This record gives sequence, structure tokens and C-alpha cells, in this order.
Amino acid sequence: MTAQGLTVPEHHQQPHSPALCLPSVRLPSLCLQCAVQRLEGACEPVALRKFIVGELTAIIEGDGQEFLSVVRCDTSFLERFLFAIAKQLHSENEQLQELAISVCMHLVQQDSSQCSLRWFYEEVNLQLLENLPAAKCLPHTILLGRLLHHSAEAACHGEWEQLQDTLVRSLALAMPSLQSALMYALVQLWKGLPQVPTKSTLKSAMKQLLQALQPSSSLDTMLNGFVLLKSILTSQGEGNLADLFAFGSGDQSSQLSPAQPLTNLVKKGLLHQDALVQATAAQCCRLLLSNRTVAEWCLESDMAEYLLETLAMKSYQRCVCWFGSKDFSMDTTLSLFEQHKLYHAGAS
Repeated sequence: MTAQGLTVPEHHQQPHSPALCLPSVRLPSLCLQCAVQRLEGACEPVALRKFIVGELTAIIEGDGQEFLSVVRCDTSFLERFLFAIAKQLHSENEQLQELAISVCMHLVQQDSSQCSLRWFYEEVNLQLLENLPAAKCLPHTILLGRLLHHSAEAACHGEWEQLQDTLVRSLALAMPSLQSALMYALVQLWKGLPQVPTKSTLKSAMKQLLQALQPSSSLDTMLNGFVLLKSILTSQGEGNLADLFAFGSGDQSSQLSPAQPLTNLVKKGLLHQDALVQATAAQCCRLLLSNRTVAEWCLESDMAEYLLETLAMKSYQRCVCWFGSKDFSMDTTLSLFEQHKLYHAGAS
């Protein structure tokens, strides 16, 4: 591809400022105005747009501060540039989506003023509030999670409560790959909020999560799901865990304990072949056992028997992982079960 391949036809082209021409990797120079015009075009080939976004990534990686100083010279052009990059998230080409996300994050990481962070965050919020849980929201949800991971303060921008409710409501409705991204974004959002989520929000998130996680869920979905579950349990607080399980179904005939769906899920996590899923599920298990009411509900499932069988295997590494003690011994762990009346029920 030649430099001429990145110019706009003469009858459309306005005089461009030489200051907006930067050294490029595979071209003598790249005119940013020409690049933006091409990215804005609805009919431009995907290959050309991928090439341009790739060149922009390389330029920003090479000298992000110089790039920002150039595009900031014209405020209207800066916003137009950001919009042109965000527009690539709507592409059906996954490689172009990934390249656009990469450019966004490189800009955010280099921009100490956080101007680009706020702009992308507001743009992503707008798209998600309007379109979730549609599959086309996947790149926007991925970008949201990465923006929040980069800067927890971003969570305080805009209508975060409305965004939070939309993410929670979409958990069980979205396709599997989007579910994983939603879980990750929700965890990152909660990390940045000045206060913990309300009980009603946590309760709704728990209900949606239990519906979303299935035996066929992918590794990413299972891992992000258990990280979200841990966040829910931690935010709720040890003394209030039992409140999470009263979903108000009105079904009094069921013989299952209120925590049965969750204990089944935790057992699947403990049995998962991935070590990270096992470890995160174990942390959730410890949180559940820390509440006497929930621990007694565990008696009504086979959780106690399952854990005792694992202890009988005398797997030091697994028990340390599960119970979080470097000074693990069978006696101290059995005393934990006795404290919650789990040991005698499990052994009977």
C-alpha cells in the first residue's frame, strides 16, 4: 500500500495542515486528516481501515505524547478523531474492533489530562444504555471494562447507577461471550464506586448470575462469574449474606434450601479443571461458611459431605487454597466445621 492509498480524492480534499502529518511505520508519513476522513467513510474497505488503525497504534506506541500534542492543537479535530476511532467498534470485523480498542487504550494511557478517558467512557455508556443486551455491544463492553480497570475514577463519571442497572439486567439475557465481558465490567465498576452497591442491586446481580452461569459456560465466563460472585458476597457483608437468597418467588413447596442453587454452582467451581476457577470458587465457599445461617443451609445440600471428602484426601495444596491458611491442619479445619455444625452432619 502506498502513501497515495491514504489520501482523499482531490475533488473532496481540503487543504490539510502539515502539522497533522506524522512519521509512520509503513509509510513516509501519515496525514491524520486523511486518515480520519477514511475512517469516517461508510464505504471504505475493511482492509484499509485496519491498515490505518494499525498505523495509528504504532505511532501512538512510538511517541504518544507527541501524537497527543499534535491532535490537541485543534479541539474540534481531536473530538472528530476520537469519534472516528470509536466508530470502528461498530464494525462486524473482530480484528478491526480489537485494533480500535487497542488505539483507545493507548490514547487513554498516554493522556494524563484524562480527556480521552472521559470521552470514550461517555461514548461507551451511551451505546450500552441504548443497545444492551444486543450482541453488537461486545466491543463496547470490553472497552468499558478496560477503561474502568485503567482508572477506577472513571466509574464516577456520568450516570453510573443507570449503567450499573443495565449491566446487571443484561447478565442473564446476553450471549455467552458478552456475559463474560459484562461480569468483568461490573466488577471493575464496583471497584471504583465511592460506596458499595445497594442490597437490592446485589440481590438482583446474584439472581442474574445464577441464571447466567451454566455447565457449558466458557472458561472466561466461569472465571469472571466467580470473581463477580466473590464481589457480591464481599460487598453484602458477612452478617447479611442470608438476605441475598430471598428472591421472593413465593414457592413454599420446594424442599431445596434457599442457598441450594448457589452451593451447586460453587461445587461446580471447586471441581472445575482450571486452577483459577477452583481458587476463586474456594474463596466464595469460605465467605458462605462465614455466615452461620448460610452455613446451616449448606447442611441441606451435600456441600459439607463434599468438603469433608476432599479433606480426607489430605491434599495440602488444595486445602490451603480453600481455607486460606498456611498453618492448615486437619484438626483446625474440622474445628471450623464443628463451629458451623457442618462436621457432624457431614459425617452422619
